[in-house]
Amino acid sequence: MNLRIKILIGSLILALIVSVSLAYTSFKILQNELYEEYRDRLIHTSDLGSKLIDQDSLHYLISNLSPEISDESVDKIQNSKEFKEVYEALNSLRNSKPNLIQYVYVWVKTDNPEEVIYLADADALRLLEKKAKGEAVGDISTYGSKYSIAPFPEARKTFELNTSLVEKEYRLDAEFNTYSISGYSPIRDKKTGEQIAVLGIDMTDTNIREALKKSTLVSAIIGIITVIITSVSSLLLGNLFVKPILELNKVVLQFGAKDFSARSTIESSDEVGLLSNNFNNMAETIVDYDIKINELLNSMRRFVPFEFLNFLDKKSITEISLGDQVNQEMTVFFSDIRSFTKLSESMTPHQTFNFINSYLKRMGPLIRENKGFIDKYIGDSIMAIFPTDPDYALLAGIHIKKELILYNQQRTSYGYKPIGIGVGIHTGNLMLGTIGESQRMDTTVIADSVNLASRVEGLTKFYGVTTLITETTKSKLKNASQFNMRFIGLVQVVGKEESVGIYEVFDGDDEKNFEFKKRITPQFEEAMQYYIEGKLKDSHRLFKEIYLENILDKPSEVYLRKIKYLSKHGLPADWNGVDKMMSK
Repeated sequence: MNLRIKILIGSLILALIVSVSLAYTSFKILQNELYEEYRDRLIHTSDLGSKLIDQDSLHYLISNLSPEISDESVDKIQNSKEFKEVYEALNSLRNSKPNLIQYVYVWVKTDNPEEVIYLADADALRLLEKKAKGEAVGDISTYGSKYSIAPFPEARKTFELNTSLVEKEYRLDAEFNTYSISGYSPIRDKKTGEQIAVLGIDMTDTNIREALKKSTLVSAIIGIITVIITSVSSLLLGNLFVKPILELNKVVLQFGAKDFSARSTIESSDEVGLLSNNFNNMAETIVDYDIKINELLNSMRRFVPFEFLNFLDKKSITEISLGDQVNQEMTVFFSDIRSFTKLSESMTPHQTFNFINSYLKRMGPLIRENKGFIDKYIGDSIMAIFPTDPDYALLAGIHIKKELILYNQQRTSYGYKPIGIGVGIHTGNLMLGTIGESQRMDTTVIADSVNLASRVEGLTKFYGVTTLITETTKSKLKNASQFNMRFIGLVQVVGKEESVGIYEVFDGDDEKNFEFKKRITPQFEEAMQYYIEGKLKDSHRLFKEIYLENILDKPSEVYLRKIKYLSKHGLPADWNGVDKMMSK
């Protein structure tokens, strides 16, 4: 992160902290002031409302209260003119501030200080009318219904102290998803001053929230403007401080990009000027060392796969010690030229080396292009490792097959015979490390997975195909649908106790063979399933159809021979469809 960005980020963080702190403080101050204002407004409203309710009507309603009042009596009283006078007064009070007042009601006390009785509610008649029409309504506070005020200490104190009070905190009203606060005022007898009932008013915080929302919006706009001004100021100051450093940095980057002619031309007497002079002196020394080191590294790179350094977590080959090792799941790739021994017998040693190098210089780069690296060349064979997805190993094999077609066309044009190759691929855990002794070390890969990949490559000769992969590799493909393959069988290779499923990848075959294999793959795999299940007649029928259509399909020919042998000698008692290989 460069200095300008640091200055900019630091300024932005400071601006954000200040803006947010100021906005939050302003918000809390405004919120508290609004709450206090609305509490005062509520207490005045409830005081005024308590004087507007007709007391004769209240006395009438109170006089008709009884512990066992019937529903018929409740209906009669709620239809009385006295109840409607109180009901209309409550609604008139609510309608005076419709955006604020949510509930208005009148209570009278009982012998239980934590329980009251409803005389009237501003919603009672309206809700009863809706209920009569069949509409869904919630609980209805009807005349004479009891209500617990245990959770409302201010309501209890209003009854006890005969004074107006308002709750301290807003409460959530789940029905309307709003917060409300309640105020209570005693309704006193105009003559005696004694408490008749208590008027309750619930006021919502809707207006408060709207005011706070506007305040928050204004604060946000101010904050954004502050951040913009701070950003512009920071960029201007950053450019002023950083410009000479950036000029020197350009020279350093040029030098780092191997433009060893780059030198600093900054002239100043400050610390940046001193740094520039020291850089120029250092550059001269580095150039001399770089020439020598590059010559050495270029020579070593051709003999040692430098990818091993990454796996062994080494920055340089000089850090590698005997016995360094790492265990990791990777894909092993083996390829081999068919009948190379016989082919080399017809060539001189010089021709043999030229042939191998001509072949490998075409195939080696294809390994690297597909994110693999060559562990070693074993004569005409290639052993490569693919540390990431096994898909890349298959892609490398496909590209090599395509390149082989072009190579054979060139060989044929010069009068040489075309060559064939086999590719075996398996995925598993490997041990990468160094072996040898103090005076002679080598990097190597040791694992049963390596041996299995080599055995699978050997099976390509037996089945007459170019590329075989194990079932393990197939199961670990990230995008198996991009490949065309067919199940070749279950085998137990030499040196292994367990069987392994193998698949032929026929992408990269010439167009005719590719289309044929793609078309008959379902039939081929059905024949394989019959073979594994020991249904030899069904398997023979399907394999024979495939073979007669294309006698060059070697796997079909192989299984026809196997079925012929098994039909003659009978299936073993422990038959499970696994073919045991007697040779490598």
